[in-house]
Amino acid sequence: MHRKEELHLSHSEIVTFSYRFCGYHDCPSGYAYGPTVRDEYILHFVNRGTGYYRINKNTFRVTQGSSFVLFPGYILHYQADKADPWEYYWVAFDGPEVRSILEKVGVHPANPVVVHEQPAVMRKLFQDTLASAARQNLQADFDTMSLFYRILAQVARDGASTAEFRKDGTRAESYDEHIQNAVAYIQENYFDH
Repeated sequence: MHRKEELHLSHSEIVTFSYRFCGYHDCPSGYAYGPTVRDEYILHFVNRGTGYYRINKNTFRVTQGSSFVLFPGYILHYQADKADPWEYYWVAFDGPEVRSILEKVGVHPANPVVVHEQPAVMRKLFQDTLASAARQNLQADFDTMSLFYRILAQVARDGASTAEFRKDGTRAESYDEHIQNAVAYIQENYFDH
């Protein structure tokens, strides 16, 4: 029996994603970056430690085994914890369809943090990406691009499984966010009476 099969990408817009650069940082206590505005998307994977990420007026606590995305055009700031600073990897990318694809898996400026179900997989992907990028030749560039897409596939997998959305498409608040909102309200209104 003869067989012929031709399959196309279900989301062909992902080919517009462009890898820019990658890196690693073992942060000193309290290390801070920003406030700044970036021109590209940057995904940070936290291998160890804790810290805070602020995008516009929303602050998120980011811990070991999680990633956070810097979005272009937003005021951004992040800081490693003083007692338990971050060690993280990052990859920068851009493209005309990046935002819409990230939103499809639940990652957007109001929900920029992804908790990874298998952080060891992410760590290995980033370590391999750095090693590949360091080789600086054409074959290594293809390897780096392949690893970059595998990182994004893992973010899509974990982002979709951890995103919290209501039927109207808005993000559902977690218990911690309710507490933070209550504390903020009390602080803002305490002296009004």
